[in-house]
Amino acid sequence: MKFLFILIFSSLLINPCSKEEQKSQTTTNESSKSQEQKQQETSGMKDGGKVFLGRYLNGKLIIEDNAAYIKNELTWAKDTFENYDRYCGYLKTYAKKYADYKEDKPEYVFDSFKEEFKKLTTIRIGDKFNVSSNGEVFQSAVTKYYMNFDDMVGSGVVFYSVAEPVSQTLAEYDVVICSDNSKISKFITTKRLLNEDPGLFKSVTALMMQKAKDIKIKDESSGKEKFDPVTSIDTSELIILPGSFTSAGANEYIAGYTKRQSFDNFAYYIVIVNDKGEPVKVFAELIKDSFTFETVIGIVDVNGDGIYEVLTEDGYYEGNGYNLHKLEGKEYKTITGGFFFGV
Repeated sequence: MKFLFILIFSSLLINPCSKEEQKSQTTTNESSKSQEQKQQETSGMKDGGKVFLGRYLNGKLIIEDNAAYIKNELTWAKDTFENYDRYCGYLKTYAKKYADYKEDKPEYVFDSFKEEFKKLTTIRIGDKFNVSSNGEVFQSAVTKYYMNFDDMVGSGVVFYSVAEPVSQTLAEYDVVICSDNSKISKFITTKRLLNEDPGLFKSVTALMMQKAKDIKIKDESSGKEKFDPVTSIDTSELIILPGSFTSAGANEYIAGYTKRQSFDNFAYYIVIVNDKGEPVKVFAELIKDSFTFETVIGIVDVNGDGIYEVLTEDGYYEGNGYNLHKLEGKEYKTITGGFFFGV
């Protein structure tokens, strides 16, 4: 079953490694540097293009280099179905070489970079990140590496970097965005409520209903193959977040609707609307009768350009993961992802 999960999510991910990472270069001399530049250099932070997803788990802020995993995925074995076992075998080899590996011991910590880790991550000890969590941004630096073989159960990435210090406001399983760009905004997950803007909700629900009218929901209580059409939109099934999504300063919202049609079937639609609830740009066209789903989790402005990137949860009935999307030209592109687990 774990191989099924890998194949399912290979269609959801866009390989960030296909794009070259870009780092800003300072061409001015010391006398012409701005105060902001000097502060960044003093703190060890530079505005670059690295973006990773992190997660707070068991008291650790772990960072997953999903791009490195995807880049090397096909090198673990020629047969795609053998890749994951080969990957885990590679990790176990170096857990035995550099730690006291035991079959019943799932977790291992490494305080220094090993040459073999080049195949696993581009992150190095000492790399500093601005960590955007729900409601705050804090600085953290990579201090070690971490393997957790318990994650093999969900066929996920097993190798991570560990960053410290960790904000006391993080809760277990919280997802964060880690960037070397000092202009990153706070990660926003607080959705708009009906009583805050009933007019907006009325327009958005009407828009969603136009899309949802052909969606059929299985009546699981009947014991028969009975399907009923969607006749109304429950506002609790909507997520609406305010921000600027198509241009800096735009008064817009991202609105997402996800509906479970049956145990293993979903429908979803995500759209950018203006302050009147009118569609401005489609983020994800209506998909129905789908084995997979996509739903908005939160938004963040990674590079301070005034336009928000969108974090989605992507999954199926027995697994999920996260993708961060950026508007590039007329299309949204996935710039990083991580923490994909399933059975």
